[in-house]
Formats: sequence, C-alpha cells, structure tokens
Amino acid sequence: MIIDKAGSNSSHLFILRRNLIFRKKTGEIIKEFKEKGIDCLVLKGLYFAFSIYPDAGLRPMVDADLLVKKEDLDKITAILNALGYTEQSPRKQRAYGCDATFSSKDEACSIDIHWDLCQYERFKGIIDITGDFWARAVGFNLDSLPAKTLSIEDHILYVSLHYGLVHLLDNKFNGAYDLFYLIHSHIFYWEAIINSARKYGIETPLYYSLHKACKITGLRLPDFVLERLKPCFFKRKLIDYLLFRRTTFVLRYLCQALMIRHFSDTFKVLWRLLKGMRRQYNRSSSLTGVGVRCLLPFPLNQQRST
Repeated sequence: MIIDKAGSNSSHLFILRRNLIFRKKTGEIIKEFKEKGIDCLVLKGLYFAFSIYPDAGLRPMVDADLLVKKEDLDKITAILNALGYTEQSPRKQRAYGCDATFSSKDEACSIDIHWDLCQYERFKGIIDITGDFWARAVGFNLDSLPAKTLSIEDHILYVSLHYGLVHLLDNKFNGAYDLFYLIHSHIFYWEAIINSARKYGIETPLYYSLHKACKITGLRLPDFVLERLKPCFFKRKLIDYLLFRRTTFVLRYLCQALMIRHFSDTFKVLWRLLKGMRRQYNRSSSLTGVGVRCLLPFPLNQQRST
C-alpha cells in the first residue's frame, strides 16, 4: 500500500528535488563531522524518505535532523559556520529546547541539531531515552556515505514521543505516515516495544500516536497493542477532553505534561515550566505586547519541524 501524500506530480517532484538537496548537503556535513571525530545520528525525515518510504518524493521535510553529543556543540557550530551555515533558532530555543537550527547561505538547506531526544529541557531527568538509543544505533547508507540512525523500534518510540510533545494538537501529523511505513513492512516483537515504552515512561504518547496513525493511514496493529498501552480511565478522559478543547497554549502544555506516566512527574514538569515563565516575566518590563510573548517557550504561531 502506498499513500500518496504529495497529491500531484508537481508537488511530488518539488519534494523529491528538495529531499535530494537535503541528502547532498547533509552528507557533506556528516563527512566533515567524521573528519573531525564527531559522532552523529540521522533522525526521522531524511532517513525515512530514502530508506523507509517507497518513494523519496512522498515524504516532505522542512529540515534535516541530526542527533549529536552536547559536548560537541561548540565544535559543531564552528564547522557549520565554516560551511556557510548560520544559526537561525531563537535564543529561547536553546534555553527551553534541546536543539538548534542552522540554515545555509542560499537557504536551500536547514539543519536541526539535537542533543537530547526528550525535546524540551523541562522533561530532562524524567524522560531519559537518548543514551540507550545511541547505544542501539544502526548503520545505513546515505547516498553511498556510511551513516548511522536509530533502530526501527527506537524510531517508532521517538516518532511517538515527538508527536506527544510537539504535534499532539496538530490536525496534520507527518509521523502518522512515518509510523505506517516503519511498521507496515517490518515484523516486530511488540511485547519488546511495549516494555521499552514502559521502561521510559512513554507508553501514553506511543498509544496516542499509534491510535492516530491507524485512524489516518489505515495502519493495522495486533489487537492487544493499543489495549496494553491505553492510559488509565481518568488520564485518558482528561487528555481526550483537552485534545477536543485545544484552544490555548496552556492546554497544550498541560497535554504535554500528561504524556508522562506518573502524575507526580506531570506536576514537576509544569512547575519547571512555571519557573521558566517567571524568569521571563522578571526580565520583561510589562505583561503586554512583547512581554506576554516572552513568557512562552516558543511563539504560539511557530511551527515546529517534524
């Protein structure tokens, strides 16, 4: 089964050409990293487009994602600057997130550098998957260049977590098709994936992402998978209510926090968020105009990449 997300020949060719540019530019960066002794993993879109999807023109991207070690950030920034890339991410992105965005001079390629897969600093110490995922990395060829990425099982968990923390309230979700193609052509020991989700406390985002993927793409799962991942009645009803409302950034942050297994950790994440908002409040001169926007980890209308 092939799902034609591109919609038309013209858009398909546009996506394919853009993805080929991403592959070429990212390959140049990875080669430079290797020469400098820097490890990195290719995440999500670029790997999916050329290794998982049946046609690279079916998977649109806004940037290429790479996972690196945090201690290498200064060297990585210097390398990217030397290659003609400049950091475009807002100052708050490094403070509240775990990534930084760089764009080439001609704006033909945007690279998102991640150093933690939990996405936001306020989840650090609560969602801890990055070290284990590094250890289970697998090799693949990126345009004849040896590269590394997450294992298929870890990519399922990561795409699901990314959905739960970033795209839970979005009408469109590229990850639904990512999950379809990851799962559709592979045989899994689902008990191991469910146990891993429980180990990291991310069974709730895995449940909601798989549920949405089934609804959007027609993905079929063994009957027991969603049943085993389903949150408790109270949490499920609360999340479903918030998803239906989905009107304010406050509800978005509450939904994010509820993706964590334990309510004690939910309150911890919300407390960290409030502390960050208070710091921004203390730096701002008023609660109007720019002052209000400074309270938010990200602007309300800023679309995060998938």
